[in-house]
Amino acid sequence: MRGNLVRILHDATKDDTEYVFGVRVDGFEQDEQKVIGHFSDGSSGEFDLLVGADGQGSRIRRAILPAGFDPYWRVGIHMAYWFIPRTASDSNIRDTCMVPGGRQIMRRSHNPTETQVYFVVREESEEASAIHREPVERQQEFWANRFRDAGWQTERFIEGMKTSPFFYSQEIVQVRTDTWSKGRVVLAGDAAHCASPTAAWASPAPWPAPTSWPARSTDTRATCRPHWRTTTACCVPSSTRSRAKSTRACCAWACR
Repeated sequence: MRGNLVRILHDATKDDTEYVFGVRVDGFEQDEQKVIGHFSDGSSGEFDLLVGADGQGSRIRRAILPAGFDPYWRVGIHMAYWFIPRTASDSNIRDTCMVPGGRQIMRRSHNPTETQVYFVVREESEEASAIHREPVERQQEFWANRFRDAGWQTERFIEGMKTSPFFYSQEIVQVRTDTWSKGRVVLAGDAAHCASPTAAWASPAPWPAPTSWPARSTDTRATCRPHWRTTTACCVPSSTRSRAKSTRACCAWACR
């Protein structure tokens, strides 16, 4: 479903938006007049606004928070998900299997050829917390070991995991910070207030109405720098700083 939404948005904007793949925001510097973004390909750009919408593990958030501040509230839950080929027995209804030992398996199909598999486990070990930063092969070994005895279609799911083109492993956390901006850098979405998939709401309070952001412009041309599974950068002319100069905003986001 996320991929479908990405394709819809891309198709709607590709004619007046330039997308450049394979680049992320590695750092930035700012003063009262501008913010300069530094990208992983060695290039830099000057903008009026940097928007960090780069997800739960936001690099932009890490850069604007005080050193050593931990924004995560951990709930001891970990999740992996991937795609496998769909079979005739995979219906359009999501299946959920509760497994002893704080484990859960889910299966859902979002198109005629693919099925999504989810493994969820409650575990507070150091290994579980660290596994998401390990190489994919090690992550897959971890999940296979945790679920090999779970029954149902686990054997099929684990075999499909080995050859899946899309595999993700992450800890389920909530992001809690009172700081959503610093100068010309602002956080949005999960980078600012990730409630985690286990929460029943996206944010405990409505978004504050921005009072100092520049108004939106009719100039919709943009330079976007997305990269699969990593932090990305999107540079968007979004308003006018003055009558003579167009304002440019750089938006960093996570793309899956």
